[in-house]
Amino acid sequence: MVCFCDLLFSQIKDHIDFYGDYGIGLRKKEWGLKKGVNPITYVPQKSLSAYHIQSISTEISNKLKNITDRKAIRKQLQNFYKYVKPYDGLVKNRKNRKNEYRIFYEEREWRFVPKNFPVLAIKEGLIQNSCREQMQKWRRKMKGLIFLQKTSNTLL
Repeated sequence: MVCFCDLLFSQIKDHIDFYGDYGIGLRKKEWGLKKGVNPITYVPQKSLSAYHIQSISTEISNKLKNITDRKAIRKQLQNFYKYVKPYDGLVKNRKNRKNEYRIFYEEREWRFVPKNFPVLAIKEGLIQNSCREQMQKWRRKMKGLIFLQKTSNTLL
């Protein structure tokens, strides 16, 4: 999975200070859309949208009697969940390694999720390797800016 944030230049310093000393600036969103990058949906916990998503999932599972159909629908729902993120929550600051409260919605995240990418990629190495492979594929075609504090942070 590769994630992008739709940030203004005025927001980049705070984002890099929290997540790490690198960033890639793209000139146009159209490039991402052509490559299969999608904006994600933010869902506040205990919200009506969270309730409805869970209700739809439960209702579909309850209505389908055929196990094969149920598995197919679950797989589609899991693919949808790859583009859903909590509105806010605790996340580890990559610099000081402390959990801090963030409003994820402010990041305006977009994602590229490769086919067959697991719903819960808990191992950070899996995410890093997937990002590195995809970025290497895109590297020559990208037209934008790359922000690095030092060259030892280079991913490509």
